[in-house]
Amino acid sequence: MQDCDFKNFKLIRVNNYQMIQNRGIKYLMLIVGSLVIPFLVTMVIIMITGDRITGMKNFSIPSIILIHLIFSLTQLKGRILKKVIYGIFAAIISTGLIIIPMYFDIQLNIDMYGFWEVIIFFSLATIGTWECMYQIDKKINKNNLQQGI
Repeated sequence: MQDCDFKNFKLIRVNNYQMIQNRGIKYLMLIVGSLVIPFLVTMVIIMITGDRITGMKNFSIPSIILIHLIFSLTQLKGRILKKVIYGIFAAIISTGLIIIPMYFDIQLNIDMYGFWEVIIFFSLATIGTWECMYQIDKKINKNNLQQGI
Protein backbone atom coordinates (compact mmCIF):
# COMPACT_ATOMS: atom_id res chain seq x y z
CA MET A 1 0.00 0.00 0.00
CA GLN A 2 1.13 3.50 -0.74
CA ASP A 3 1.03 6.35 1.73
CA CYS A 4 -1.56 8.99 1.11
CA ASP A 5 -0.04 12.32 0.14
CA PHE A 6 -2.56 14.99 1.04
CA LYS A 7 -0.69 17.78 -0.74
CA ASN A 8 -0.97 16.01 -4.11
CA PHE A 9 -4.58 15.04 -3.40
CA LYS A 10 -5.47 18.66 -2.79
CA LEU A 11 -3.71 19.68 -6.00
CA ILE A 12 -5.59 17.06 -8.01
CA ARG A 13 -8.90 18.12 -6.50
CA VAL A 14 -8.26 21.80 -7.31
CA ASN A 15 -7.25 20.91 -10.89
CA ASN A 16 -10.42 18.84 -11.39
CA TYR A 17 -12.51 21.72 -10.02
CA GLN A 18 -10.81 24.15 -12.39
CA MET A 19 -11.35 21.74 -15.30
CA ILE A 20 -15.07 21.49 -14.50
CA GLN A 21 -15.29 25.25 -14.10
CA ASN A 22 -13.56 25.77 -17.47
CA ARG A 23 -15.98 23.35 -19.15
CA GLY A 24 -18.86 25.21 -17.55
CA ILE A 25 -17.63 28.45 -19.08
CA LYS A 26 -17.22 26.73 -22.46
CA TYR A 27 -20.78 25.38 -22.25
CA LEU A 28 -22.05 28.85 -21.34
CA MET A 29 -20.30 30.22 -24.43
CA LEU A 30 -21.91 27.41 -26.45
CA ILE A 31 -25.38 28.39 -25.23
CA VAL A 32 -24.77 32.07 -25.98
CA GLY A 33 -23.54 31.11 -29.45
CA SER A 34 -26.62 28.93 -29.86
CA LEU A 35 -28.79 31.97 -29.24
CA VAL A 36 -26.87 34.40 -31.48
CA ILE A 37 -25.76 32.32 -34.49
CA PRO A 38 -29.26 31.29 -35.71
CA PHE A 39 -30.32 34.94 -35.94
CA LEU A 40 -27.19 35.82 -37.92
CA VAL A 41 -27.62 32.83 -40.25
CA THR A 42 -31.29 33.73 -40.75
CA MET A 43 -30.36 37.27 -41.77
CA VAL A 44 -27.71 36.02 -44.20
CA ILE A 45 -30.11 33.52 -45.80
CA ILE A 46 -32.79 36.23 -46.09
CA MET A 47 -30.26 38.50 -47.83
CA ILE A 48 -29.17 35.69 -50.17
CA THR A 49 -32.65 34.51 -51.11
CA GLY A 50 -34.36 37.88 -50.94
CA ASP A 51 -37.38 36.26 -49.29
CA ARG A 52 -38.06 36.54 -45.58
CA ILE A 53 -40.18 33.38 -45.32
CA THR A 54 -37.62 31.23 -47.18
CA GLY A 55 -34.83 32.56 -45.00
CA MET A 56 -36.75 31.75 -41.85
CA LYS A 57 -37.65 28.25 -43.07
CA ASN A 58 -34.11 27.28 -44.05
CA PHE A 59 -31.99 28.59 -41.17
CA SER A 60 -32.04 25.63 -38.77
CA ILE A 61 -29.72 23.05 -40.35
CA PRO A 62 -26.94 25.49 -41.33
CA SER A 63 -27.21 27.10 -37.88
CA ILE A 64 -26.88 23.83 -36.00
CA ILE A 65 -23.90 22.70 -38.09
CA LEU A 66 -22.23 26.11 -37.78
CA ILE A 67 -22.73 26.25 -33.99
CA HIS A 68 -21.10 22.86 -33.47
CA LEU A 69 -18.27 23.46 -35.95
CA ILE A 70 -17.39 26.81 -34.37
CA PHE A 71 -17.47 25.26 -30.90
CA SER A 72 -15.37 22.27 -31.90
CA LEU A 73 -12.80 24.36 -33.79
CA THR A 74 -12.39 26.90 -31.01
CA GLN A 75 -12.74 24.82 -27.86
CA LEU A 76 -11.26 21.39 -28.61
CA LYS A 77 -7.62 20.40 -28.70
CA GLY A 78 -6.23 18.25 -31.47
CA ARG A 79 -6.07 18.10 -35.23
CA ILE A 80 -8.46 20.01 -37.46
CA LEU A 81 -9.93 16.83 -38.98
CA LYS A 82 -10.73 15.48 -35.53
CA LYS A 83 -12.40 18.77 -34.57
CA VAL A 84 -14.53 18.80 -37.74
CA ILE A 85 -15.57 15.16 -37.27
CA TYR A 86 -16.54 15.81 -33.63
CA GLY A 87 -18.49 18.91 -34.68
CA ILE A 88 -20.44 17.02 -37.35
CA PHE A 89 -21.19 14.11 -34.99
CA ALA A 90 -22.30 16.56 -32.29
CA ALA A 91 -24.61 18.31 -34.77
CA ILE A 92 -26.19 15.01 -35.81
CA ILE A 93 -26.61 13.71 -32.27
CA SER A 94 -27.97 16.96 -30.83
CA THR A 95 -30.43 17.29 -33.71
CA GLY A 96 -31.67 13.78 -32.97
CA LEU A 97 -32.02 14.64 -29.30
CA ILE A 98 -34.04 17.75 -30.15
CA ILE A 99 -36.47 15.71 -32.24
CA ILE A 100 -37.29 13.35 -29.32
CA PRO A 101 -39.26 15.90 -27.22
CA MET A 102 -41.03 17.12 -30.34
CA TYR A 103 -41.98 13.56 -31.31
CA PHE A 104 -43.43 12.84 -27.88
CA ASP A 105 -45.16 16.27 -27.89
CA ILE A 106 -43.50 17.43 -24.68
CA GLN A 107 -44.61 21.00 -24.05
CA LEU A 108 -43.41 23.38 -21.36
CA ASN A 109 -46.04 26.04 -22.21
CA ILE A 110 -43.61 28.89 -21.65
CA ASP A 111 -44.69 30.85 -24.70
CA MET A 112 -47.36 30.64 -27.35
CA TYR A 113 -45.08 29.65 -30.24
CA GLY A 114 -42.82 27.14 -28.50
CA PHE A 115 -39.72 29.24 -29.20
CA TRP A 116 -38.30 28.98 -25.67
CA GLU A 117 -39.03 25.26 -25.56
CA VAL A 118 -36.83 24.74 -28.60
CA ILE A 119 -34.09 26.86 -27.00
CA ILE A 120 -34.24 24.89 -23.74
CA PHE A 121 -34.32 21.49 -25.49
CA PHE A 122 -31.51 22.52 -27.85
CA SER A 123 -29.38 23.78 -24.95
CA LEU A 124 -29.84 20.57 -22.96
CA ALA A 125 -29.23 18.38 -26.01
CA THR A 126 -26.13 20.34 -26.99
CA ILE A 127 -24.56 20.29 -23.53
CA GLY A 128 -25.36 16.59 -23.13
CA THR A 129 -23.91 15.81 -26.53
CA TRP A 130 -20.68 17.70 -25.91
CA GLU A 131 -20.25 16.18 -22.46
CA CYS A 132 -20.60 12.70 -24.03
CA MET A 133 -18.13 13.68 -26.76
CA TYR A 134 -15.70 14.93 -24.09
CA GLN A 135 -15.94 11.66 -22.12
CA ILE A 136 -15.47 9.57 -25.29
CA ASP A 137 -12.46 11.66 -26.34
CA LYS A 138 -10.99 11.34 -22.85
CA LYS A 139 -11.27 7.51 -23.02
CA ILE A 140 -9.80 7.39 -26.55
CA ASN A 141 -6.84 9.55 -25.50
CA LYS A 142 -6.31 7.43 -22.38
CA ASN A 143 -6.30 4.22 -24.46
CA ASN A 144 -3.92 5.76 -27.00
CA LEU A 145 -1.51 6.76 -24.22
CA GLN A 146 -1.64 3.27 -22.73
CA GLN A 147 -0.91 1.68 -26.11
CA GLY A 148 1.81 4.19 -26.92
CA ILE A 149 0.13 5.62 -30.00
